[in-house]
Amino acid sequence: MANGIGEEGGTRKKVLVYGAGVLGSITASLLADSPHEVKLLARGKRLEELREHGIHLENGITGATRTAQVDLVESLEPDDVYDLVLVVMQRSQVPSVLPTLAANRHVPTVAFLGNNVTGAEEMAEVIGAERVLLGFVGAGGYREGHKICHALGEPGEMKVVLGEPDRRRTTRLEEVAAILASAGIQPDLPSDVDAWLKTHAVLVLPLGGALYAVDGDIKTLAGRPDLITASIDGLREGLRVLRALRIPILPWQLRLTPFLPNALLRIKVKRTLTSRLGEVALAGHAAVARPEMAQLCRQLRVLIEQSGVATPTLDHLFDIIEA
Repeated sequence: MANGIGEEGGTRKKVLVYGAGVLGSITASLLADSPHEVKLLARGKRLEELREHGIHLENGITGATRTAQVDLVESLEPDDVYDLVLVVMQRSQVPSVLPTLAANRHVPTVAFLGNNVTGAEEMAEVIGAERVLLGFVGAGGYREGHKICHALGEPGEMKVVLGEPDRRRTTRLEEVAAILASAGIQPDLPSDVDAWLKTHAVLVLPLGGALYAVDGDIKTLAGRPDLITASIDGLREGLRVLRALRIPILPWQLRLTPFLPNALLRIKVKRTLTSRLGEVALAGHAAVARPEMAQLCRQLRVLIEQSGVATPTLDHLFDIIEA
């Protein structure tokens, strides 16, 4: 097995999207229009829906609809050959698929695209460090029956963060980025993908805690300045944790947060909460992602303890998520 995208020459690659939830379906729908051979792994009722309807998508902001047809498979077998597997699922689901990925030694690169506080160690231990990439799909949404209502899941709009766990800029990273770009997906290659993912968790968890405090009602949250302020205070505490551990804050714009007045930040947060983007991408995702959010809280608590930084507001918001 080569430590790259594939052992064969040529530009057409075999890609498997492992996970047919909201983000996996969006990713597969875009890749279906690329020059590459793309398959989507789905099971059970979701597989039946996809066979009957295809990937049916509705833009939650514009109302535009589209349907993509993607080749479907029910499993990844030990002898299956792919150049790239994109694992697109909630972090809490990843451990259950690692044995299957480990049993197949024909796939040189497996990109885990999702929330992640603990880095690549667990994946590397099971399937081999040389095979692992980390990243994140920059879209959101929710399912209504077989339909997926999404935000920022259109060609040219969606970004995928991607990187080597050891921060190298490798040939295979560039090749995976090129595969994504060929489908109209914007590859974002930060200097430290692990730091980016930790920063992202620090960004979304305080707002998630505030949202769960009002039972997921984003309109109610928009009218609660106390909870909006708590989410901002929680973000600032989380950023202090990262700085204490010397973890880079990425994207760099978030480094400005401690210097911005609360009034300005409250306006920015409320603007997000009252937008259709916030309703689709934030509230829609939060409604089904509480187990994942709770796991991320537990993992981030470990970093908080290591840092020695006091995080009273963040602790309270985490308690709400984990309740």
